[in-house]
Amino acid sequence: MFSRVFFIILGIVSLVWIGYVSIDILNRGKKLSPEVTFSSADKNVLVIHDFTKKNELLSQFQTTTLNLELINQIQSTHVEALFVSQTRNHILLNSKKILTIKEISELFNGAQGFKKSGTNSFEVEGYKGEFYKNICYLFQQNYAKNKADLGELVFDKNSTGSIFNFNKTSVAVTDIYAKENGLLLFKSDFNSTIFGNKVHDEAVFSSIISSDISSYEFFETDYLRSTDATFATSIMNDWVKSGIVKITLAGKTALITDQLDGQDPISVLCDALQKEPENEESEFFENIPMMKSFKVPGGFFAYQMDDYVVISADQTTCEKIVADYKLGKTLSQSTSKKAFIYGGLPKKVNHRLVNEKFKQASSVSKNALLTSSIGQSQPEITEPSEGSSNQGVNINDVIVKFYAINQSRQFVLGVSKKVFFVENGEKKWEVQLDGSMVGDGEIIDLFANNKKQLLIATNQKVHLIDINGN
Repeated sequence: MFSRVFFIILGIVSLVWIGYVSIDILNRGKKLSPEVTFSSADKNVLVIHDFTKKNELLSQFQTTTLNLELINQIQSTHVEALFVSQTRNHILLNSKKILTIKEISELFNGAQGFKKSGTNSFEVEGYKGEFYKNICYLFQQNYAKNKADLGELVFDKNSTGSIFNFNKTSVAVTDIYAKENGLLLFKSDFNSTIFGNKVHDEAVFSSIISSDISSYEFFETDYLRSTDATFATSIMNDWVKSGIVKITLAGKTALITDQLDGQDPISVLCDALQKEPENEESEFFENIPMMKSFKVPGGFFAYQMDDYVVISADQTTCEKIVADYKLGKTLSQSTSKKAFIYGGLPKKVNHRLVNEKFKQASSVSKNALLTSSIGQSQPEITEPSEGSSNQGVNINDVIVKFYAINQSRQFVLGVSKKVFFVENGEKKWEVQLDGSMVGDGEIIDLFANNKKQLLIATNQKVHLIDINGN
């Protein structure tokens, strides 16, 4: 009788112990998952899928010095994926095989201060380590775990690496693909408010821009409107056609834009300030916002150059650009400089950035932003605006196009086929169109009284809408 009771009690204790151990194992595995380990405190997390390309990937990513020193001690033969925090001293490693303390020792072969500190724990290079099955977590201190339910981190397993941008409520992913000749292709999820039409910027600007420039940055018009709140409400929208190029020449910055047919940028700027132009070819202006990356609080000079305009805070720079154009000293006439600016990257783009250290070009394509990069630079990862469906303008819709009246007032066409009137970033009214837009809209002054209207056609009829929504 006693022995029967004893074995029953022993069986119950065994079951309880097995249950406890099973739950502990499950919790340990969950605790070491990347979804729990990393959070918005890390800002961005690089995942290296192909460890043989770690140097190329790390050149595109900013992390801590201590993380870099630790990663350089890791032997590549074991690594299936390595997760690296941008801001905090911790990394997570997925091994190709089940880990033991012996495997861990081989993984950090040659690292200083490696020692076992427990059954599934160790220390190395000033980091503490824990491992479970094929997962190894290394950390300098006990960081807070992610409590937000952001779902599984999804990426293309055929990519060379990925960058996860953590926000408090969501995660955006950029997959990276290593190509030939040091080229990296970045494919990003992006905010649905980013849009644009790809432009062959070499064809538009190479015959205008001086061959003496040291940096070149092209912005396609609609792409810039959707990513730059300053430009979205700038008077520049009244004339810019294909886009804007920001250049550096002898250490000075200048903008060069093309222009819409029938628009005179200097006249548009004078009208905005209600001043009479003193010179048809050039003028000085103050207190006109342009772009968030081009701020000129002291004012700027604008020079007309055939169907283009040159803008800079430095008058000598404007005159140099105009003179080089007239003398034929442009990118189109310099084979080597043209190849440096436009070579090795896609021809039609929404954004192109080239300087002495790196080159990159970005294009909006369906549901992704594709960025090609050469050199040591991390493409900017666009973070979705929280609580808003667009940037710079407060409407509950995805923006298709802006039609600016001046710096503070514009008509906005939404994807829902609505026209909004916005003043100082706030919606005043909205009008539902009766069909899909045909052609492009246009700001006109029908009665020549400086009271502008939006002329826009749908497949049903032509609409003339004034600032009161009539």
